[in-house]
Amino acid sequence: MRAQLLVAGALAVTWIDSSAIPAGRVIAADAASLAYAFGGFEFSIVESTIEVTEDTAPVPAVAAAQTFSSWQMALIGCRCVADVSWGLRAAGRVAFINAVSW
Repeated sequence: MRAQLLVAGALAVTWIDSSAIPAGRVIAADAASLAYAFGGFEFSIVESTIEVTEDTAPVPAVAAAQTFSSWQMALIGCRCVADVSWGLRAAGRVAFINAVSW
């Protein structure tokens, strides 16, 4: 948000935030150079799952996390697994800067 307010022209680009990128790092990618393809899709629908409501990405899920049964709550679970491949059509189309402090 600070970059969009303080950096000239920052409102003209699309910004995507990710918790997988360390604080202070900015990555720029040329979206026109990105090539991707989708393969087969596999869908599964179930009515009896145990949901773990943990969002801090523990490995493995801790037993203390709150759980609920989709069967008891009359929910239907839908899962889609897709094969995706991607790459850049040209070299040098991604750059990053560390220690940004806007």
